[in-house]
Amino acid sequence: MIPNEPLVSIVIPVLNGAQFIQETLASVIDQSYEHLELIVADDASTDTTRELVEAIGDSRIRLLSPPEQRLGLHANWERGVAAARGELVKIVCHDDVLLPGCLAAQVRLMEAHPTAALVASRRRIVDHAGRMIIRARGLRSLARKAGGGPIERTAVLKACARAGTNLLGEPASVLFRRSALPTPLLDRRWTYVVDIDLYLRCLQNGNALIDPGVRASFRLTSGQLSAQLVGLHGSELRVFFKEVTSSQGTALGTADLWLRTMRILAQSWGRRGIYVWIRLRENHRGFANRA
Repeated sequence: MIPNEPLVSIVIPVLNGAQFIQETLASVIDQSYEHLELIVADDASTDTTRELVEAIGDSRIRLLSPPEQRLGLHANWERGVAAARGELVKIVCHDDVLLPGCLAAQVRLMEAHPTAALVASRRRIVDHAGRMIIRARGLRSLARKAGGGPIERTAVLKACARAGTNLLGEPASVLFRRSALPTPLLDRRWTYVVDIDLYLRCLQNGNALIDPGVRASFRLTSGQLSAQLVGLHGSELRVFFKEVTSSQGTALGTADLWLRTMRILAQSWGRRGIYVWIRLRENHRGFANRA
């Protein structure tokens, strides 16, 4: 451990995550960057999640006391981040993993640019069994805009709005500067777009850095929250981007608006198809295991 290196807080919100939580925690514990704490915010799980976390026995893990009743996504994420003591914060959902070298690379970038609010990397997409679906996803257009340097919020917003999607990716791909996090942390109007909304509000307090490396794995399963919310994908994105671009004076032209609408529709149907395919893979694997 290098003296005076910043403490990184890894916040892991979890609800009934027994199937994957140990793999997720191991991916953080095994990072070459060691000056970190792991905060597990368990939202009243009814499976063996808490027992599995306690069994790891790493002194850097803090398992928050269970709430008396389920809090839901917004409040559980917020209590996890509120418990963070680090200068830098990363939120990792309980079924995702950090790839080797993730923290070392992202901390190095944040230290090189002390006014940056966050750094985002590319990510790998895997299935329930960890098998590769997409080797590297995200950030290409933003990486070209950034050219290796910081990129302003307006440029991030315009690029995401034109693409009709969250180009920065899922939370495991993003490392925040804690001082840039907004209050309140999350806008409860949003569910599916809660992550891109958080990123854009953080960027009111600094620029974004683009890490071209693949630093995390995002797992697609039929039972995850994203699968349950896939019906909200298109509707929330349309409302969100219309509101945020108008309020920031970055409204798009007619052609861009038409393209954005078509892209959102295509992505919505594409996501539905992916989750059907994932469910078939899971069912096939379950049948094969029983045979």
